[in-house]
Amino acid sequence: MHPLARVSVSDQAARGVSLLRLACALLLALPLLLGTGCSKKSKYAPVGIVTDKHGAYAKALQDALATASPNLPASDLIDDLDLPSLPDDRLSAYLVDQATARIAEGNLLVIAVATQGGKDHPLLLVRSKAKKYYLAESGSIVSLLLLRENIDKVWILDKPEYYPAGSLKTKEGEVPPARVIMNDPDALAALLAALSPALALPPKKQTNDYGTPVKTPDLLPFNTPHTAGQTVSGEILFIDSEGNIVTNIPKGVATWLKEGTLLRILYGKERIHAPLVATPNEVPIGRYAAIYSPEGKLLIIVNKGSAARLLKAHLGDTFTLEP
Repeated sequence: MHPLARVSVSDQAARGVSLLRLACALLLALPLLLGTGCSKKSKYAPVGIVTDKHGAYAKALQDALATASPNLPASDLIDDLDLPSLPDDRLSAYLVDQATARIAEGNLLVIAVATQGGKDHPLLLVRSKAKKYYLAESGSIVSLLLLRENIDKVWILDKPEYYPAGSLKTKEGEVPPARVIMNDPDALAALLAALSPALALPPKKQTNDYGTPVKTPDLLPFNTPHTAGQTVSGEILFIDSEGNIVTNIPKGVATWLKEGTLLRILYGKERIHAPLVATPNEVPIGRYAAIYSPEGKLLIIVNKGSAARLLKAHLGDTFTLEP
């Protein structure tokens, strides 16, 4: 197994990681990520881990994979996501989307991230149209990345041969819930060792028989940006530890959204003006501004202040922009 190059994505506050730290961590990993993927000669789909369970879990799974399938290549990325003690699925979905954006096609990514409510979901295998595979506890965790990559196929991993009798204290023919599988590195490694060779086959040779097909997985209701004339409607995806508001509006969604434009932002009962700038220092301290993130998402910020606090913003809130 290749050594795993670890990228730590840390949170300095209970709400999650700052966008800047996240972007820097992913950019540092970029040379590794561009070379990661399933080549034509590979017999295995490389496995990566995106988790909020931190190093001990990732190391245990790495060791279990080495035992279950010594030749199975590991992806070059483990992302440790620091989340609040009470999971917020929208926050988790955003961080998972950011962590997976630069992963090459052909990888099988384990999304071992807690979901709200503690419900027992079946384990899902998701294939996106970007030719990536995701093993996830529920559709909510991969909701945002699937808006970006689009769903190809989804299966419930309920084939009995994945879970031999006696493993995970299951009875013959019984399929354990996803959280039980995710919390058992040996069982998860055995499942990955069984799936990886099948997923490495060329698309025309794949059986697509990985379990019960799911037509519509249970996804969170994220909105896509909407334009009507010169009005752009957006949604708050994330609020970082400095109070910067990350929106779902990408660069290029409207021709007038460019540096130098003075934006009128309508958020609830608030009406504010913010210039679209290249750097925060282009506006006085305490003033609103809009700026594009390294990933090309529009941010609403306050120079040396917290836009989220001033606007009393929350994840999922909607707003409109006008020139």
